[in-house]
Amino acid sequence: MRKKLLKLLPALGVVVAAAACTGQPVLPSTTVSTLSISGAAPGVGTTAQFVADATFPTSAAVQDVTALATWSVSDQTIATVSTRGVVTGVKVGSTTITATYNGSTVSEQISIHS
Repeated sequence: MRKKLLKLLPALGVVVAAAACTGQPVLPSTTVSTLSISGAAPGVGTTAQFVADATFPTSAAVQDVTALATWSVSDQTIATVSTRGVVTGVKVGSTTITATYNGSTVSEQISIHS
């Protein structure tokens, strides 16, 4: 058993190193207990970064999942949102920004100002 484990260790190291080299956070593949978004609505023609934070039930630690979340906005004539959570104000009005991560979804209404 020990010999088999020792033979596997180099292969496991390669997998861990490959995951670490992607530049993406390596998070547990478990359900999210809470997902939240934060950010200030931009004005027309400006941008603002929104952040998605997930809390995992196994550790209760809050982790930034902004780059891993799927972002959307309900009315693209008011604002747009990038795949990284950057919101751009298009015209004055209200819309809803939504982030989805690992089966959890959170939305927040924002108002674009002049």
